[in-house]
Amino acid sequence: MTTPTETVDTEPTDGPVLTPVLGYRWALKLSHLGVTLLFGLLLLFLNILPLRGTDVWGHVHYGRWIMAHRALPTEDPIQPLAQGMQVIDTAWLSQVVLAEVERLGGGMGLSNLFAVVVWGTYFLLARVFLRQSRSLLVMTLGTLLAIGVGWSRLATIRPEIFSLLCLAVLLWLLARREVWSLPGDNIDPAAEPAAVTPGLLNWIAIPVLFAVWVNLHGTFVGGIVVLVGYALGRGIDVLLNTKSVLAMLADRAFQAWVLLAEVAIAATLVNPYGIDLWFEVVRFSSNPVLSDITEWAPMVMTAVGGREFVIGIVALMFVLRLSQRRMPARETLLLLSFGLLALAQVRMIGWFAPVLAFVVVPHLANILWRWWPAQIDEAALAATLPPGEMPPGRSFRYTLVCATVAWVFFAMSGVGGLVLGQTKRSDKSLFGDVPLGLTEYLAKHSVTGQIYNPQWWGDWLAVKGPAGLKPFVTTNMHLVPKQVWNDYRRISSADGPFDITLDRYAVSKVIVDKELQPMLAAAMPRQTAWVLEYEDDQAALYRRAARNAEQTKRPESAVNADQNQAKAADAKAAP
Repeated sequence: MTTPTETVDTEPTDGPVLTPVLGYRWALKLSHLGVTLLFGLLLLFLNILPLRGTDVWGHVHYGRWIMAHRALPTEDPIQPLAQGMQVIDTAWLSQVVLAEVERLGGGMGLSNLFAVVVWGTYFLLARVFLRQSRSLLVMTLGTLLAIGVGWSRLATIRPEIFSLLCLAVLLWLLARREVWSLPGDNIDPAAEPAAVTPGLLNWIAIPVLFAVWVNLHGTFVGGIVVLVGYALGRGIDVLLNTKSVLAMLADRAFQAWVLLAEVAIAATLVNPYGIDLWFEVVRFSSNPVLSDITEWAPMVMTAVGGREFVIGIVALMFVLRLSQRRMPARETLLLLSFGLLALAQVRMIGWFAPVLAFVVVPHLANILWRWWPAQIDEAALAATLPPGEMPPGRSFRYTLVCATVAWVFFAMSGVGGLVLGQTKRSDKSLFGDVPLGLTEYLAKHSVTGQIYNPQWWGDWLAVKGPAGLKPFVTTNMHLVPKQVWNDYRRISSADGPFDITLDRYAVSKVIVDKELQPMLAAAMPRQTAWVLEYEDDQAALYRRAARNAEQTKRPESAVNADQNQAKAADAKAAP
């Protein structure tokens, strides 16, 4: 029993004191804040981009059709004038994903999906660049190079975004296995390629990746080009070093890369069409209709895409001039392959950009580590420090600041709005250049018969317009006969007696984009057979005058005959 003057000690006198301890890698540096800002701004930028009126809505329509019929389309379900033209759907899995996201989240869902996929692509590329360089500065420069050179393709939402994500995953798998030497590593640069061999993860993950990729988009071929470049590059390196073809053929690394490429090619046969999908991908770009589309045309150095290409080549020449790193043959093959593809079709600049950065970053790291030798390996430095002491420049305060900044960017983005319940964007901000006023008008009025529409609005009108609307042409213009496409262009430019062409197709209404079809917009008011039904600052809608309706109406059999004649002409002209 204690007296009033006695005290009782309630504090423990012995035993361990538990203190939370995190490794030094959790304590970030000021440079990490710059990286956080870069990727936070990228997420915000991607999330405020409008859903450009490209082929995304056509893919949504295809995805809806696939889900409704539980089958793949054999003909275009949107364009009546493409009836009888075979469809091989090279992006069916992407279309299902887009359709389901649009069904669940509408336009905001598509915008958020686009932002997450593209952001994830560049995040993975940044991880690849960090693995190559061991430098946050070089990683950031490589990411900016990939974004800058591919800038013209950055704002386009279509199945291609899933394919570019697959490319980033492939490069990440390859970079994880590779030995990236830097000055001071005491590694013989000539021996470096010998360390580049497929690992267990490569043998498992790459075939799975291609089995998925082949069903997402036809550009899975770009991934095969990368693997073939690795195989041929290894063979060329051995051949140059040994001057012996037999030594090259006997090289185990060369054999492994060739076998991995073959396994990946075999994995691409896991699709609904089998080997026919390869034939379609190879044949597709030779479609004569595509030659009229800018993104399928050869690159012009002073135009969009061409300027970025020139900037990328200048950066490459500058870095290679200063770098002392040996350039393996695979890097040369990758640059040549994707560079020639970009020159042949400007749309391939989006593929050239990450490959260019993938090649440039190791050389840029070589320059930086020679010019700035103070950048030493932190792992080696940390092993020499007393317990609990941080490498110079690291602090948990930076970790807290980076986490706060990342949360702010996330909360401000549309993706964060899914969690925090933010206000949705306006239709004009979300959908961009599509004819919202015209679409609202059409939804309140029945539209029967064949219409004429701007090709770039066809997909949108098919998805958001009244049920049963029959667009003249959509972004799948390659599926219509060449004659139909020529007639579309004749009408669009108001060339000659275009009203006769409208009669031939029994067009009941004409939709005009007043900005991009100025000649047709000027000609339609002079046509006595047509009456203005609706107009706003963006679009005009004309219908046939009632007194000419019987004179211009043609039976369906005549229209079908015209289509059959056009298809026969295409078949005869085909090589």
